[in-house]
Amino acid sequence: MRRVVWCAVALLAWCWPVAELGAQEVHEASASQDNNLTSTEKPPSRETASRLNPVVVTATRTETPLRETAASVTVIDEQEIEQRQAETVAEVLRTVPGVDIVQNGSRGTTTSVFIRGSESDQTLVLVDGVEVNSVTLGAADFSNMTTENIDRIEVLRGGGGTLYGSQAIGGVINILSKKGEGTPTFSVSSEGGNGATHREVLSFSGSHGIVGFSGAIANVDTDGFRTFNDGHRNFTANGRLDVSLLPQGTLRGFLRYGDAKAGLFNNKNYLGVPDLNARQLENSVLAKGEWEHALGSSFTYRFAGAYVKSNQRFFDDPDVFDPFGSGISRIPTELKIGEAQANYSWQNLSVTTAGFEFKDRSAHVRSNFGGFRTEFRKSPGNFAYYLQERLRLCDERLFVTAGFRVDDNDDFGTHVTPAWSLAYLIPQTGTKLKGGYAEGFRAPNFNELFYPDFGNPDLGSEESSEWNAGIEQQLGDPRFSLEATYFSRRVKGLIEGVLVDPDNFIFQAQNLGRVDVQGLEVIPVVQLSSQLTLNGHFTFLDFDTQSGRLLRRPTRHGAVHVNYQTPLVRGWDDVLNLHGSVRVVGDRDDVDPQLGPRTNPMFARTDVAVSYTVALRGAVASSLTFYGKIQNLFDRDYQEVAGFRSPPFTYVAGMRMAF
Repeated sequence: MRRVVWCAVALLAWCWPVAELGAQEVHEASASQDNNLTSTEKPPSRETASRLNPVVVTATRTETPLRETAASVTVIDEQEIEQRQAETVAEVLRTVPGVDIVQNGSRGTTTSVFIRGSESDQTLVLVDGVEVNSVTLGAADFSNMTTENIDRIEVLRGGGGTLYGSQAIGGVINILSKKGEGTPTFSVSSEGGNGATHREVLSFSGSHGIVGFSGAIANVDTDGFRTFNDGHRNFTANGRLDVSLLPQGTLRGFLRYGDAKAGLFNNKNYLGVPDLNARQLENSVLAKGEWEHALGSSFTYRFAGAYVKSNQRFFDDPDVFDPFGSGISRIPTELKIGEAQANYSWQNLSVTTAGFEFKDRSAHVRSNFGGFRTEFRKSPGNFAYYLQERLRLCDERLFVTAGFRVDDNDDFGTHVTPAWSLAYLIPQTGTKLKGGYAEGFRAPNFNELFYPDFGNPDLGSEESSEWNAGIEQQLGDPRFSLEATYFSRRVKGLIEGVLVDPDNFIFQAQNLGRVDVQGLEVIPVVQLSSQLTLNGHFTFLDFDTQSGRLLRRPTRHGAVHVNYQTPLVRGWDDVLNLHGSVRVVGDRDDVDPQLGPRTNPMFARTDVAVSYTVALRGAVASSLTFYGKIQNLFDRDYQEVAGFRSPPFTYVAGMRMAF
């Protein structure tokens, strides 16, 4: 470690004299009105990303060219989402390197994410910069997250605790809304498919004077693929408003609402029988307001406040298969956030970022199953402070980032998380070398702290340390690119349930476990022509744990995607887009509700999508799009979660008209 530090100091001493002093910052934080977590200046599509140098915000909390970051970040923009016709965020994330998505069977059921082998509650999920992880369980549930009005999704793979605090051990997922710009437009679409599935969407965006706006209203309804109690309904509405009150000052507002219901056919899998009437309902609201202002050419500041409310209910009435296993649960939760951030850029050399964040979580859990009643109500708070420095040295070839964060929590105390990273460009060969170190932690969730009989108020946080090193190589200006990253992460103090009362079969949460995860991500992209792109990703993981292998995480998985876009009729202003993907997930350990521990075998799934858009000249509408997609093209029988069959061959087809 001492040798690494001395090498870094020597390299900085060599680079500093040749840095360009006095040049204007190529991408100053102060020059942008969207240089924070809710920025939506759209990065280019993947076909031209390496050439046009896209900008990301999740890696540093300020707009930063991707070429200058050492972090492993995947950006999926609006164009790619449309090409894949992904209706849910989970569909999008299934195509991201190092990310595993598992769903408990049918649409609308619990959907979890694992990044680089981490636990699902070790990934922080943000919507427009606002945390949406469950207050009680810690993990975010993607079952009801849809893609309407999304500008892009940024996925940071690797520790992000220095900027984001608890739960960012495995990475950070940031879902960003579209910014309204240009002439006001709106579109309507309708589609249908097997399983009595139908979906309707109304979306709009544009600007008028100092006001920019965007939003969408959508409804999806399906009966599922089971014979009964497999339906899912999801109504969502969201909007964004930008008001430029000053030449360099913007007031923003974000609002999201969701109302979902799902039948739980598999609720009694442990008995080997279907559940005739178990169902889950959820209402959620997310609201955020923020003010951002640039003072001069070097300093910007931002204030923001957010409120997230979720009311989840679970009902299971008696039925013929299990007349006694019935009950009801109500889990209303709230999250209140206040934050402030300032950025100071000095010439061409550095950007300093400092911030403060306050979070207040509350939950009131009430449950009654089989006569066993449970209730608790808690509301701890968390204060956090962070500082980060970014340096651009060696004639803009060496980029150094370092920082730390201090979290002070009402329950688990104070925690400090440092991190640093280096990225070095070799323009002559089109090479970027990168590496870094990050620490992180996960605070105990409400259930682990307070749930009757199981909760332990003396729990400490899970603590992580992670090293990573990689290379990015471009060839053929830039027809071919390859990224390879090795990472090694250790997590100590894993919270596990320990049997403390064998007579009554009572478990209690304790900090006992430890896990080491090493892995390699390989991401090739080939631009075969201006119309045809082929890309893929492959992830290899190795685990070393004190309590057996990690469940539902394969040691090998990967995917290949191909996209072809061309005019279908020459001379017309039309576009035909064809997209196909093959995803392969290797063997993974799991626990079957009836059979117990088992190996869930490898599976491969093929999806295809097609769309055709025609411009309508002189008509009321501006364009008409016909589209369709097939998931699980070859009708493979597989399970992402042992004991929960995944959907078979499904298809939808629809039409969208833009005005």
